[in-house]
Formats: sequence, C-alpha cells, structure tokens
Amino acid sequence: MNTEWHEKYYKCYCKPCRERRGEYMTINLDDILERRTSEFTQRKTPHEEERHLNMTIKVLKEQVEIFTSRLEPHDTGHIHTTISTLNNRIVELENDNRDKL
Repeated sequence: MNTEWHEKYYKCYCKPCRERRGEYMTINLDDILERRTSEFTQRKTPHEEERHLNMTIKVLKEQVEIFTSRLEPHDTGHIHTTISTLNNRIVELENDNRDKL
C-alpha cells in the first residue's frame, strides 16, 4: 500500500505512516512474557526468601490493623471475614517460615 499521498494533505495516523515516521513501535508480547517469567523463576538465596516472607507477614499484619480500625458495630461482616482470612494467611506464612529454619 502506497501511503506517501497521505501526508501531502494532512498528518496521517495510520500504522504504516506512523511506522515510517518512527512513531509506531511494535511490541512482541512473547519477549515481554519471557522476561517476566524469567524474573519470577530465578532462584533466590535463602536469606532473600526469608526476608521476603518476613516482609509479607509484616504487610499482612499492617493490613489487619487497618481493617480492624474500620470495624463498626454492625454491617461489617465482610471486614470480619477479611481479617479472619488475613490472620489465617499470616499463620500459614509463619509456619512456613518456621519450617524453613
């Protein structure tokens, strides 16, 4: 397709014209996915894993405190459920942490 006539009259925003001007970049999703999965599959040292686990526990405990401060006498059953779920997750992570040591 010959697109040179487009820009004689107006600035064209079709894909070929933008590519020719260098304004359009094609992205290969396979490259992005490969990079992202390689980041997550890299092995961490035991110290890094322990640090990450402790940080996750700390963040979850902070979230429990925040949700506890939002409790009302009624109509907050969903918050009670969230707090319970977070507490269960904290216990799971602490058990994992204890098992690894």
